[in-house]
This record gives sequence, structure tokens and C-alpha cells, in this order.
Amino acid sequence: MTDRNDASTYIDTIPNEVLLLVAKHLTAPARALFAIGCFRQTPRRTEIIASQTAWDTLDFGQLDKDLARRLTDYDLSSILMCVDATNTVKTLKLTGCFNILGWGLYPLVGSSAVIEAIDLSMVKAHGKPSKSCTTTRFSERSVVPILTRIIEEKSSSLKHVQFPKHWRDGKSAVLTEFLGKFEAVLKARNYECSSENTCDELCGENGEYIYQEGDLYGIQNYICSVCTEPFCCGSDCICGVEVCEHCERAYCRKCCPVTTCEKCNETVCMACKMIGFCSTCDEFLCTDCGPVLFCHQCETEHCIDCLPTFSCSTCNATSCLDCGKIMWCGDCKEFHCFDCLPTLFCSGCHATSCLDC
Repeated sequence: MTDRNDASTYIDTIPNEVLLLVAKHLTAPARALFAIGCFRQTPRRTEIIASQTAWDTLDFGQLDKDLARRLTDYDLSSILMCVDATNTVKTLKLTGCFNILGWGLYPLVGSSAVIEAIDLSMVKAHGKPSKSCTTTRFSERSVVPILTRIIEEKSSSLKHVQFPKHWRDGKSAVLTEFLGKFEAVLKARNYECSSENTCDELCGENGEYIYQEGDLYGIQNYICSVCTEPFCCGSDCICGVEVCEHCERAYCRKCCPVTTCEKCNETVCMACKMIGFCSTCDEFLCTDCGPVLFCHQCETEHCIDCLPTFSCSTCNATSCLDCGKIMWCGDCKEFHCFDCLPTLFCSGCHATSCLDC
């Protein structure tokens, strides 16, 4: 049986080109761990692997769930130092890192930090925050001082932080104090609206950058959680960001439109729950309140209450009841369009049957 020292010797004989080829097939966080593993044999190889990667976004949600759950603060700190995070990482997402206390974030502190967004929520994009995330060891007393150090740097670029739900629910004095400091920093930057409409409005003039009370406590306003661009949230809503009630994140219209269902009044982004506009009743409706389907024949959308629309089980084409291009077969219990499988209707007993049946 080969011992560890012999295995290390074998790794040393692998050319750098081969290791780089292996690294290219790994996700960013896995590549960083691979580079750290190479460091134990040949430190120079770690530098080579790290230098060949763009580290703009470091999302631990790309790791296997069990591996992400086992990562420690020492692992996190080692990864951030390996990739020179102070100068390279713009977006950091600690998805699934439930074993981390928070002090491993310290390498992000620095006068030249380029970090713009930090996601501490532990859930994947568009995942609904839940009480199960309270199993994380994440400590406000470990993390908040580091965040404070980051925003106190004059050259700090940090403009969006997604906090864990149980932190927001707890509304601790430590977090509230940081939110106040972060609010002041963001307002002092005088962000202009980045909307394509070039409205030239200053963001945050008539409200808070961060909600500091109520159900939205700790959620940011004016800054999109995806592109981290600032928007003025004008009254016309064209230049604004809105909060999805499902995943509890703010989005601009370009990244992920947020719409309110006019029946249940739930406000959700299109990635969490599809909301369609019925051309008959002129209402936005979510899939729970009444699916809105597009008819390929008349090229309009109808909700199921106004005008039922059916889908062919073969080609997936759709047709509303008025267009009548799709019929139900009472024998095989499927919808068919006339092009795929004509379905006949009995004028006597009103039964329907496709040609196959």
C-alpha cells in the first residue's frame, strides 16, 4: 500500500501543464482548494494555479454540499489568501458554509479591497431563507467587526451585504449599529442612478439604503443584489429595485423583474414564481392563483379563469379555447393539436378520440 510520502512524490512528478488542465475543469472554490493542496508539495504551483484564474466571483455554493458544510474558518482564510482576495474577489458567497464562525473573512480587510458584495445568507440564489439556517455557527461578534473594518477604509468598494435571516429576525444591537454605519457610508458616496434612462437622480435621497425596521430589516434598498448597481427607485418604478418576498432579495428590472400578483398580493421575482399578464382581465397573476398561458395561435396570454389554454402533449404547442386548435382525447387522456394527431368529436355522445385511439 502506498504511503502518503510516496503519493506526494508522485504528485511532484506531474508537470505544471497537467495540473493546470485539471484545475480548468474545477469550479472556482474547488480550484482554490486544489491549489492549496498543491502548496503542501510545491508552493510555486499554488501561485501558478491561482494566477491562471479570474476570481471575480467566489461562490461556495458550487462545492459539494457536504464539503461546503465541513469547511472551517481556517479553510476560508487560506482560500482567500491563496487567491489574493483583497485584490481579486468582487463577489463572495458563503453558500452552505454552516461550520464557519466568521473570523476567516479577515483576509478581506485591506486598503486596496475590491470586494463589492458579500452574501452571508447561506442559501443559494432565489432560495427561500428559513429557520433551518439557524444551525450555522456564524457569529455576529466575529463577522460584524470585520465588515466594519472593510467599510471604514476610504477606498472601500463594498456596497451590498446579504445577511442571514436569523440575524435579521434578531435585530441585535451589534447588527443595528453596523447598519447605521453602512447606511452613512453608502449615502456619502452619492451614487447616481445607473438606469439606462439616464435620469441622473441621486440614490437614497428620499429614503434609506438599508431597511432598519419592520419585516424588511437588514435588506438593502437602491442596490441590486445581483449586479450591485445603484438605482434611484423613482416613482415610475423604471429606475428602481424591488424586494422579492420569497427569497428576500432586492433586484433591478434588468437582472430579475419583481411583480405583484393582483389576486394574492404576493410580490415575487420571476425566478421564484412565474407571474403572467392576462390580456383578457388585464391582471398580473402568479401560478398559484391562476396559470397564465400563451396561445401560439392568437399570440396572446390568458389566465385559466378567462380563457383556458391547452398544450399539445406531443409538440407542446398551445391553443386557447377560442382558437380551438387543440382537443382532448377521452381515450388516451391527452391533448393533441391537429398537426400532430387529429382528434375527432362525436356529435351524438360528445365523446372525443384521437386517430391513434
